[in-house]
Amino acid sequence: KGIDLLKENVRLKMVLRRRPLNMLSELPRSEVSTVCKLFHIIAQYATFTKNQELAALITKRGIRLSLQKGVVSQDIVRLLLLENVNRIAKSLSRAKQAFAYGCAAEKVSELFRDDRSFYHEVQVLLYGGTFPLLRPSRDCLEPLGDAFK
Repeated sequence: KGIDLLKENVRLKMVLRRRPLNMLSELPRSEVSTVCKLFHIIAQYATFTKNQELAALITKRGIRLSLQKGVVSQDIVRLLLLENVNRIAKSLSRAKQAFAYGCAAEKVSELFRDDRSFYHEVQVLLYGGTFPLLRPSRDCLEPLGDAFK
């Protein structure tokens, strides 16, 4: 398992080519992405069964696939959120990496702003859950309040 995760990390870095994860927001959105939906479901079950390594592997593979195909879907945002939470759950020392996934999820969710339910769900999860651990709480109150308007 560990070797597969390392290989996937290298593959993802090669596809990103030193660009930040936020660059996912530059891709066109896709309404239907069956593969990414499947990746999201598998990663969720892996997280629930405390198989963080499998969840990380599936998440990175989903992100890499999205980059290779040149489209992004809501399920990619969900994978980014899942990885954000899993990194914090593992250790607060991984907060910088978790913050990168959270910021990417926030930026990509902007593409789906017209789906108010989904967009606000992402905002509440980030600003009500993980960002207060990584940012001053004061910075999280306004976006969190906006999500409930």
